[in-house]
Amino acid sequence: MKKVIKSLSRRAIALEREDKLNLYGELSAQCADGSLLFKTLKISPATYYRWKRAYGSRGLNGLLPKSRRPQKLRAKEALTPHMITKIKDLRNENPLFGRVKIHALLLRQGICISESSVNRALKYLMGRNLIIPVVVLKCAKERKLFRKFEGHSQRLPKDYRAQIQIDHTIINWHGKEIKQFNAVEKHSRLCIAKTYENADSANAADFLNKILTELPMPIQDVQVDGGPEFRDKFETACMDKKLPLFVLPPRSPKINGKVERLNQTWKDEFYLQNYNELPIDLDALNEKIQDWQKYYNEVRLHRSLKDENNHLLTPKEFFNHSHMF
Repeated sequence: MKKVIKSLSRRAIALEREDKLNLYGELSAQCADGSLLFKTLKISPATYYRWKRAYGSRGLNGLLPKSRRPQKLRAKEALTPHMITKIKDLRNENPLFGRVKIHALLLRQGICISESSVNRALKYLMGRNLIIPVVVLKCAKERKLFRKFEGHSQRLPKDYRAQIQIDHTIINWHGKEIKQFNAVEKHSRLCIAKTYENADSANAADFLNKILTELPMPIQDVQVDGGPEFRDKFETACMDKKLPLFVLPPRSPKINGKVERLNQTWKDEFYLQNYNELPIDLDALNEKIQDWQKYYNEVRLHRSLKDENNHLLTPKEFFNHSHMF
């Protein structure tokens, strides 16, 4: 069927070229400016005379478009199931070998296959999780891919967002680094914040208690990234409170977009604007953070929170407004 359609389209092109030749012959007697005719017909003089010679010698067949098929084609190498299994076994025996070395091993066994075919087989196997990518084995950061969900935590389902997003950010404070935990409720954008000297699971569990105490609504579930601070004691705290805990896939901060935006807001609007006035003592700093948290929730207008008249609201106003109906 495809060949029939292709042949019909080639014949249609030949007929169109024939019409242009005939039209040029009719108009050339009336118009002395040949260049104007070529512009009208949208062809060059060289093309016209080439078509004319071909049409005069072979008729309509001379106007058929030439095949664009290469004269020499690359020979197809069939990747049979047996060959793919062989490549998989060699890769599992040598987990850090790429296509070049696996190709060399195949040649030593008398198997003639190109490197590109080996590469296609490796991509096929990686796409089906039958082999582990080399970058995952080499890069420690990528080992988060292998986080085992044997406890209370579970992988965040696709296209799902939990009610509370939690993250921590690093703050440069009087010559040292402190860790600020931030949380945001996805509907009202109410935020909770607290700083600690370290970002460990004990502090994360303490921050979870602060969230449950200060947010005015019941908490349904929580989502976090794959950091170690959200394991161990934090996971145990979620389990004790029967709070579902979802973990983001690796390298996907956009799924935690609301709290990531909140992290930058704290840096831009709190730390940078009040840097010289911030106390050195951590407890005193947390008192300042508590005051600014109240400002964020009750005074600062949020661009994504609006009422039915399209007026901007604060997170607290939006929460109260949404619970009126």
